[in-house]
Amino acid sequence: MTARLPSLNGLRAFEAAARHLSFTQAASELNVTQTAISHQIKRLEEELGIQLFIRQNRALTLSPAAKEYLPGIRAAFNDLRLATDRLGYFAHWITPEGMPKRFDTHFFITTAPAEQQAAHDRLETSEGIWISPAEALASSERGEFPLVFATIHQLRELAAFHSVQEALESTTMQHVATHVPILEQRAGGARVYLPGDDDNKRDVPENMTRS
Repeated sequence: MTARLPSLNGLRAFEAAARHLSFTQAASELNVTQTAISHQIKRLEEELGIQLFIRQNRALTLSPAAKEYLPGIRAAFNDLRLATDRLGYFAHWITPEGMPKRFDTHFFITTAPAEQQAAHDRLETSEGIWISPAEALASSERGEFPLVFATIHQLRELAAFHSVQEALESTTMQHVATHVPILEQRAGGARVYLPGDDDNKRDVPENMTRS
């Protein structure tokens, strides 16, 4: 059974307050009120069952338990920062108006370990496979597996790069535009296309347009 993790907001408040030894400065850094920091710390202490700060004569010091706890929290946040630095912001798509469900989705790219196995969630995806963008597009054209409109466009953009590193480097220089396709309803079904690109319309699967 997986142990329940403490509140991330509480951990952020604790790390900042421990670094500054001040709830006021922690609040300023995190752009919240001092009261919010105090409540988050109190809740974290209740979750952990330990006292984190000792308040004496308007001074704030770490408790012995907090001194033991803090290095692990700082290491975890550092790992999160390093992991986030490896993400490249690649695309932003919003489901077109007229669809029964709409999503505002940001897409990121990163490298994966060589031994990483492809996996699927059995909800939105039904199979996992490592495949290059060009191979995925070719397989889709052959009807071997379906690809939705946004995925097709992103794979085309990725296929233009010669390496993963080149694709990642591009994310540090490019502006990510927001794509909002247009939905066109016809007697034979729905089609979708990007503004200014109505020569490249794509059919929308019937199951995606049902409420």
